Amino acid sequence: MRVGILSLQGDVDLHEKAIKRFHKDVEVMRVKSKEELEKAEMLILPGGESPTMSKLIKRYELKDALLKKIKEDKVPTLATCAGIVLLSKMEEPDGRVEPLEALDVVIMRNGFGRQRESFEDKVTVKFDDKEAIITGVFIRAPRIKKIGDKARPIAFLKDEVTGVLEENILALSFHPELADDTDIIYEKLFSMVG
Repeated sequence: MRVGILSLQGDVDLHEKAIKRFHKDVEVMRVKSKEELEKAEMLILPGGESPTMSKLIKRYELKDALLKKIKEDKVPTLATCAGIVLLSKMEEPDGRVEPLEALDVVIMRNGFGRQRESFEDKVTVKFDDKEAIITGVFIRAPRIKKIGDKARPIAFLKDEVTGVLEENILALSFHPELADDTDIIYEKLFSMVG
């Protein structure tokens, strides 16, 4: 199993450690090109600076390859924080991010506030017959403003949806790689491998 982490910018190291903690036998690849992306059997779009990541996706001509991998090939994909911004539609487009619009949700960038408003809180995650309360780390986190028919809410901060599942895409407003109690997220991701 080759897990590709989009490595243009963001917390790549922490995602790699989280994957290795959960599944020691996988090969983790840092993806920066179409050729590397093609080899990935699972994909992670990490948190980071969504405008910078969007600019680099454009510079390295990765948009079509990412859409093919996610929407056509349907590889299991985890998108966290800036990753969910890249995959969603924008509530208020500002020209700094060109979202892929691969996910049937509308996002507000930094919807939970700027850096100084970052916080940790308990998040309830529900998959099928499994449920867990985990630590959600919200750093300049985006807010899910609207969920379309294709996406299903799976993570909740009190009554607010902070994560969705849509076919092969697991998308979260928070950072599961920054907490030690988020195994349910990685279990679900690996269970989606065909």
